[in-house]
This record gives sequence, C-alpha cells and structure tokens, in this order.
Amino acid sequence: MDHLKYLGIKFIVVSLGTLSIFSMFDHVPVTNLVVMAALATAISYVVGDLLVLRRFGNLIATISDFFLMAATLWLLSTLFVGVGQQILLPSLFAAYLILFL
Repeated sequence: MDHLKYLGIKFIVVSLGTLSIFSMFDHVPVTNLVVMAALATAISYVVGDLLVLRRFGNLIATISDFFLMAATLWLLSTLFVGVGQQILLPSLFAAYLILFL
C-alpha cells in the first residue's frame, strides 16, 4: 500500500513539472503530456527509488534521479512532442523543476 502512495505523490510532482514546462509547446495535447508523466514516473520510481535509493542512499539517488528524469523526459518528448534536439533544454529544465518540487 505504501508503494501506491509514493507512486501517487511522485506522479503528481512529475505531472506538475511536465505539464508546466512542456505545455508551452502549442501543438502538444495534454493527454500526451500525462502519458509522458506516467511513463517517466514509473521508470523513475523503479530505477531511482527502488534500486538506487536502497543501495546508495539519498544523495546519490537524488543526483541520479535528476539525470534519469532528464534522459527519460528527453526520450519521451522526442516520441510525443517530436521536436528532436530542440527539446533537450526543456527536458533538463523540467527535470530540475521536478527535483525541487
């Protein structure tokens, strides 16, 4: 039951960061952004929270979560937004925003 609570909180934070940054692109539907946030949440929770946090601690997990979230958002945004290389900076900014929310 705790996993669902943590996943819900993480999904809300990732959704806020993703929707606030990627909604600036006028041609991206909100449903694509919600799917991006859900996939990024699932990947980040499994890799960052379940694997890295348990083995290396909070500081390393936080640093790796930033890079993992940036890479995940960049890859997912190339699929759902379709801009390519121009989407790297918004992906980094969204990961930074998610890190501090």
